[in-house]
Amino acid sequence: MTPRAHIVVIDDDVKAAAAVETLLRERGHEVASAHDAAEGLGLVGRIDADVVLADLGIDGLELLNQIRKARPRAMVILTTASATVKRAVRALKGGAEDYLAKPLDLEELGGVVERAIERRRLLEEARTAREAAAPRRVEVPGSSLAAIEREAILRTVESVSGSTSRAAKILGISPRKIQYKLKEYRAEAGKSS
Repeated sequence: MTPRAHIVVIDDDVKAAAAVETLLRERGHEVASAHDAAEGLGLVGRIDADVVLADLGIDGLELLNQIRKARPRAMVILTTASATVKRAVRALKGGAEDYLAKPLDLEELGGVVERAIERRRLLEEARTAREAAAPRRVEVPGSSLAAIEREAILRTVESVSGSTSRAAKILGISPRKIQYKLKEYRAEAGKSS
């Protein structure tokens, strides 16, 4: 079975980390955990986590900053035993998805993680849709207007199986102009041979 999400848990409280890990695995997620900042950042560097659940008590907001640099698309949920409104606001402004006070209510944590996973999925869908809708650059050989015109005429004539009248309609120029240009291009090709 494919895991629903990849989650990294960083918490120096081994028992709390084990309880969180068990809850998330029971919900079908793949979970890796670490018990200090260095080990946690190593996991974050190796695993393309959907969610990182980190104890703010481990290296404070610096850990959040390093996680955001390593995995900007990961949803970071912070936990702390010393919750204050000021710390929560700083964490959220620093890019945390959510902020939970310890001791953790595992049901609340489960709901927060599920919402973070859904938000990440929606953000990825939106990013993919934006990329698909973004205008594509068409590479046109040559840097001069004459070279661009030549390429447009040749590609259009080729796309309509050599019909200069159909190519003229597509390009909005006269068939005579296309015939003249094609003759000019053949002459140039003959000179360079």
